[in-house]
Amino acid sequence: MATGTEEMELRLQKEGWHVKNDAISEILEQLREESHHHHHHSVDPLYKALFAELLDTDLRSVGLPSLPDSSTIQRVSKLQGPLILQVFIFLLSIFYLIYFAFANNDIQKNN
Repeated sequence: MATGTEEMELRLQKEGWHVKNDAISEILEQLREESHHHHHHSVDPLYKALFAELLDTDLRSVGLPSLPDSSTIQRVSKLQGPLILQVFIFLLSIFYLIYFAFANNDIQKNN
């Protein structure tokens, strides 16, 4: 039978998370210490807290490799999932700035 930590690790894996076991243990330890003040002792609220913490964590520091390496990815036609990936907001910001700059330029040309 899986312990609470193992159960949460398995649940995360099924949901597509690829996180180092020691990182999960460390986060859970911190959450358990905090939960003594909030009286949450069951697995489900603790899992929800772990999930929320992971959503707010840079996966570069706690994540395991989950995508094929660069030499293999060109031959892969699809990825098996679910798979949690981190999107860098900085890159999205640049994309939107470029997109809106071109869109604004097109609007000005049409007027």
